[in-house]
Amino acid sequence: MESYKLAYGRSEQQVLADSRGITVISEHQQPVLNKAEHELICHVLEAPSGMPPLSQLVRPGQRVAVIVSDVTRPCPTARLLPPLLSELEAGGVAHEDIRVVFALGSHRCLTAEEQ
Repeated sequence: MESYKLAYGRSEQQVLADSRGITVISEHQQPVLNKAEHELICHVLEAPSGMPPLSQLVRPGQRVAVIVSDVTRPCPTARLLPPLLSELEAGGVAHEDIRVVFALGSHRCLTAEEQ
């Protein structure tokens, strides 16, 4: 893994990069590199850097929209969305009060299988 410093606003942000991707090194929290992907996703949702967990920011009765990329983007939505939805539900947001919105831009509508 190689370390780089990238311009970030008026300062720099240190990142680690390897063939698996990029890890941002926060001043608040060191990266957790020895966990499986699903565990890492859950970890950052449960203990975000510099703010309370999402489950503490939402409350029962709120309606939440989650905007996700369409299939033309390389975002791993299928792996990110379930832990995110679990975190919302842990905060008391009812399943029926959560809407997933696909950010299509000018792209075609997604098929049911793609959704």
